[in-house]
Amino acid sequence: MVVCLLFGLLTTGYVSGALATTGWPVLLGYFMVIIDKMSTQMSFIRTVYLKNIAIDSSEVIPSLSLGMSMDHFVSITCAILSGLAWGLWGP
Repeated sequence: MVVCLLFGLLTTGYVSGALATTGWPVLLGYFMVIIDKMSTQMSFIRTVYLKNIAIDSSEVIPSLSLGMSMDHFVSITCAILSGLAWGLWGP
């Protein structure tokens, strides 16, 4: 969520002219893309960790399925709320 908030603030800075479109603001954007890509790797890490700590291997798949469903619910909810915020206040 922090990365998405920073993406929004960076975009607002670009659009308003408060941030330059060259130099360190662009490097900050690149850095945030790298952080975003690293955060998507967390699902792989979660899977490996869960397989290592599971007492019964038959519990791994249902646990991962529940986690994925919860992630999807949160993602859709955040997308709807963000769309409403964007519509009300703009980028």
